[in-house]
Amino acid sequence: MLSGLLKCPACGHGMVPARSKGAGGKSYRYYVCGQFHNKGKSVCRSNMMPADIAEDQVLQELVKAASRPDILRQLVDKINVNAMR
Repeated sequence: MLSGLLKCPACGHGMVPARSKGAGGKSYRYYVCGQFHNKGKSVCRSNMMPADIAEDQVLQELVKAASRPDILRQLVDKINVNAMR
């Protein structure tokens, strides 16, 4: 959901989704630095963050922004300008 929108705090590259398996085969979703994911630790650190926490935080911020008429109006105006391009 947030691939490329989240930025790595160390290098600024987009974060990408990743999965890992824990004990008992349980699957965990994370976002990791795209540079680290593609090129390894010589380029950046993983800066891993749990996907559910990141996605929940972004959703909460969107709900806050959408509840403010001034921000919502700016968003609608920006979408309309981009749609006309």
